[in-house]
Amino acid sequence: MKIREILKKKKTFSFEVFPPNPQNSDINNIYDTIDALQGYSPDFISVTFKSSGDFAQNTINLASYIKNHTKAEPLVHLTCGALDAEDIDNLAYITDVLEEPDISDYMIILAWGSSLTKHIATINTKIHILNALKEKGLSSNVVQLFTEYLDTSTISGVHPLYMGLHFSKDLWSVIPYPIDEELSILTKDLAPAVPAKPAKGGKHKKCTTE
Repeated sequence: MKIREILKKKKTFSFEVFPPNPQNSDINNIYDTIDALQGYSPDFISVTFKSSGDFAQNTINLASYIKNHTKAEPLVHLTCGALDAEDIDNLAYITDVLEEPDISDYMIILAWGSSLTKHIATINTKIHILNALKEKGLSSNVVQLFTEYLDTSTISGVHPLYMGLHFSKDLWSVIPYPIDEELSILTKDLAPAVPAKPAKGGKHKKCTTE
């Protein structure tokens, strides 16, 4: 059952786990922890990824383990904010997730938040992700959180933390994410500003004193 359907029926109980660093941790330890957590009957378990490509495969492995070996639903939280330009290759883990054979069965919620909206690396990251979603034919799977009580209708990808602080859950909904429109806006944000031309006859006269 999809998590949004569970949320409509009951109050939920969940856990959050982080993928281990493969260089110094054994993923089997996390598997054992997930098995132990089943005694509390969680409705879903969030696998929260850190912005480093080293953890990519373990994120996928954990989500698959939860899906195939427990009664809980997996919720994969992919973080990617404020990466430096040279770190853009670290976003390859998102491409790995989009290659999963059952990816089209999932609803993909984009939640950028409102911070660093003019940060160049953040804008490039958003463009990278949106283009990847289009290339994989997943545009119709992409949604965003919404409520008619938002202060502005131009917010794309409002963060659930903001929603939770300002609106009760019964006011939340999901709507399609406007990928093409957002790409157009982001591309314009990257365009260099064109200096304004001086007005004709706008030269200042020298001030003289007698």
